[in-house]
Formats: sequence, structure tokens, C-alpha cells
Amino acid sequence: MNTESKNNVPYDADSLFEMSENSTYARLLGLKVIEVSRGRAIISMKVNEDMLNPSKSPHGGAILSLADHTCGTAAMTLGPCVGGQFSVNFIASPKIGEEIIAEARIIHNGRRTRIIEVEVKGQDHRLIAKGTAVGVVLQ
Repeated sequence: MNTESKNNVPYDADSLFEMSENSTYARLLGLKVIEVSRGRAIISMKVNEDMLNPSKSPHGGAILSLADHTCGTAAMTLGPCVGGQFSVNFIASPKIGEEIIAEARIIHNGRRTRIIEVEVKGQDHRLIAKGTAVGVVLQ
């Protein structure tokens, strides 16, 4: 499936899928791309013991990394973009061994910025985290 930016720069969903899967940081966290389409991405991560904070709970940074990576992948479906801002609210804690899924979608595609919303949910569909990202469009 092909997508195009406003500048007619082609972005192939398969290429973004592969780029996301081949990211060294994504591999470190065990991120798995489920779907990439125009303005949208879905990526999962299995929470493991290496992701625990000193309180023995899953570290917010690991959850935020999943959300951020998913937002970046969705943003890139409309053309070159870099992160400008990210805000996340943590709502529930995932369990160790649980596969959590982030779904990001672009809600605004402007000339200079893209706004992306993301939700991270557990296997039982409970909301783990919700965030908003601002991507800076590269021209």
C-alpha cells in the first residue's frame, strides 16, 4: 500500500513497516509492527522483567517508548517528520508477560506540524496510557 505526503514524496507502508521493525531501539524493546496505513500505525510490545522499575512495576519509559514509536511511525506515513513534543498520561499498569498494543492516528496534518493521538491498551482492552504527539514536518 502506498501513501503520499503533501509534497508528493511517496511513503510506502511496507517500507515504513520494515523501517520500524529494523529500528535497533524497537528490537531492544521487542516492538512488533501489526499494521501501518495512511495516518495510522499499530505496534505491540510484550512487557518483560527487564522493563521493571525499582518498585517492580513496568517502567513508564518503556510504555512511553512504545507510544512514541507508534506515533512516529503513523506520522511518517504522510511524509518526513520528526518529533517535536510528546505528552502521555499513565492510567493503569500492565502485567509482566502481557502483550500491550499501541494504536496511533494522525488527527491533524498541517503544513508545519502533525498532531498524533495514541492509546496503549492491555490484552483485555483496558486503557494503559493515552498520549498526544506533535510531529514537525520536514520540507
